[in-house]
Amino acid sequence: LLDVEQSSSSESPELLSQQPFDALVLATHDPSLAAQTIRSIMEQMPTSTDNDQDNTQKDLVTARLTEISNNLQRVRDEDKQPVFSVSLTVDSTLSIPFDAVSLPGSSVVQCLVRGDTPQEWMAITTSRVAAQILAGTPTDGDRQRQQACSAVEQELTPLLASYVKQTESSNPTTTSPPLLQATFAKRWAAGFCAKGLQLKEDSIVLAPWRLAVCGDFIRDQAAYASPLE
Repeated sequence: LLDVEQSSSSESPELLSQQPFDALVLATHDPSLAAQTIRSIMEQMPTSTDNDQDNTQKDLVTARLTEISNNLQRVRDEDKQPVFSVSLTVDSTLSIPFDAVSLPGSSVVQCLVRGDTPQEWMAITTSRVAAQILAGTPTDGDRQRQQACSAVEQELTPLLASYVKQTESSNPTTTSPPLLQATFAKRWAAGFCAKGLQLKEDSIVLAPWRLAVCGDFIRDQAAYASPLE
């Protein structure tokens, strides 16, 4: 496989596209990217010939690819759900024993992931709270980011308080710094999909074109037994 992320940043997309590869695995949260990729396949398909059988086969393939592409685009246009990603800095008194955690019981934060250092974290809000923030201030981006940061801080502070390091010099009467501080929030207007294609499979594989499409918009979410799965 050609790992584009590991390729030199100085290489142009044209040079990358000319490198040999075994297959393209498109793992993304955005079904419109998959739809666009499939449309590009159709654009490169050969034109009609004098052979009626070949033309009939080509029409069948084109119709199927068009259906898949349209369904993926429909999911993006009709079922998208917003989220905020919130960057956090935690106080050095916190000793958090995990690198990532899912919060299925929270209405504000759905997951928390450690960054490059023990003090850097990233929280992803639920679509529910993101939609509420966007509806309350639909045109004020700064206000939206402030509200997202505040909501995440208020939700996570009591949840992480149990991980404060206890030392002999700890003084309960001393004013302590905030356990965590949200430093930046980014809005993702289409972070997740409400329903998706609701297929039984986890991916769409187009073997003749060596393309596989993966994402949580493929499978029926009710088929998963747990948040971890």
